[in-house]
Amino acid sequence: MGNGLQFTAKSKKLCVLVEPPAYTEKHVEPLNRKEGESIPYSESELEIIKGIDQTRIMVSREPKEGPGSFTVLKPAGSGFSVVFNALPDIHQKLSAFFKYSLNLERRIPLWDAEKAAQLISRTVEKTLSFQGAL
Repeated sequence: MGNGLQFTAKSKKLCVLVEPPAYTEKHVEPLNRKEGESIPYSESELEIIKGIDQTRIMVSREPKEGPGSFTVLKPAGSGFSVVFNALPDIHQKLSAFFKYSLNLERRIPLWDAEKAAQLISRTVEKTLSFQGAL
């Protein structure tokens, strides 16, 4: 198995970017930011939630589609992988996962984390098909 499992398939990638209140490059489009701080979307392609603490949570309106590959690495340090089974309650599970991840890991206030999680879940439900899996 090496360092993880590699998958190659047609993919749809939905991006979520959390921009802290003190981020100094807010004037730069997310598409044009330096590596590790960018996502392949301009602000016009994103839903943006501005939190009560001025954190901005950006969610792509549509996923990017194309051939791709990704590797699920063995968990190490603080990294982790999560697999969601395509069950009838998948959207509720995704929403709960993002709500608690944003709140506990990124320190987003619970109210804003919940709004962002619901937006992510609705976007997944609307744009990503689990056809034949449910």
